[in-house]
Amino acid sequence: MADIQFIKAHWNSDLFNGKENSVTEAWFTKLCEFYSESQRHYHTLVHIENMLRLFDRFKHIISNKEAFLLAIYFHDIIYDPKSNQNEEKSVALFASFYDELMNHNVFDLTIKSQVIAFINTTITHTLCEMESISLKNDLAMFLDFDMEVLSWPTNQYSIYGSQIRNEYSHYSKEDYREGRTRVLKAFLKRESIYFSDIFKREKEQQARDNIELEIRNLLEN
Repeated sequence: MADIQFIKAHWNSDLFNGKENSVTEAWFTKLCEFYSESQRHYHTLVHIENMLRLFDRFKHIISNKEAFLLAIYFHDIIYDPKSNQNEEKSVALFASFYDELMNHNVFDLTIKSQVIAFINTTITHTLCEMESISLKNDLAMFLDFDMEVLSWPTNQYSIYGSQIRNEYSHYSKEDYREGRTRVLKAFLKRESIYFSDIFKREKEQQARDNIELEIRNLLEN
């Protein structure tokens, strides 16, 4: 169960400096409704909360905190496991939010393109070139936050695996095994799963161990 008050506190204080209004309230309500849809088992408000808690731990090394937080809130706002347009639709919904808030002079003009770039990188989970080193470092941390689950303790990772399977329950056992194994093996082929030095140092090996175990379990069952 997600801590809604914690999630809302970041929304109000870190994004709007405590100056929330009917527009920001309406968007927060909409955000909660999207992340509470019935087809979601992992990509829920709990995922957003986990990323926000990582943000709290590492915010001292994040340069553009507003863009980073907006990317956290909106990167999975549209999530349909049967669709291949989730990121595109999430970007479109973020753009609507941004344009509405710009009428109230809330955000810097450069934030929109930065958040869109962050959301789009979650399609492949690979780093892309950004306009500055600091933004590229932010992107590395954002992608690592999003995939931090891969490094969870084995029992918690197993729960995550079950949640993903539930989201793809429309696939047969055989088709899911083939697709999921392909995705997991692609991560193992990377030189490193994580992009930031601290995640490589603290979380890389556990993530690889978890993925290898999940692949074995998929192939044996």
